[in-house]
Amino acid sequence: MLQTDFLPQQVAFSGDGGLLALAGADRLVRLWDVATSQELRSLIGHSEPVFSVVVVSIKQQLVSGSADRTVRLWDAHSGACHHILEGRSGQVRTVAMRAGGDLVASGSSDASIKLWDTASGVCIATLRNELPYDRMDITDATGLTEAQKITLKALGAIEHM
Repeated sequence: MLQTDFLPQQVAFSGDGGLLALAGADRLVRLWDVATSQELRSLIGHSEPVFSVVVVSIKQQLVSGSADRTVRLWDAHSGACHHILEGRSGQVRTVAMRAGGDLVASGSSDASIKLWDTASGVCIATLRNELPYDRMDITDATGLTEAQKITLKALGAIEHM
């Protein structure tokens, strides 16, 4: 049985089932050998809890998403971080990688999905549903209660502090 001393946020098997990656509230991604139940290594780099992880066996790639608003691309074999994908305005809650390993998708608490080219680390598209008050600036609005401001922000409005 795998023993851990942290709170796992998500677990993911490699395609062959031999490797298990754990995304942790302790800001680490831990890699385990399933056959031996031994921890192979911890991937260090995120500054906030890691919420999501995925492993693609073809290229031994691992992708992690964190509350620090970054997506990291790792070499699952060596533990080296190849790219830090930045540009999110919210916590990265989920990640996925296309089977060939050339494209990563990240979903964020800012209600958008970004598609990233893994070779360059560049965001190639942002997918987003329009909200009823999307990008409405309520910074200088008067007569709104705090509850109304919270509701408008939940529906897409922005307020600059």
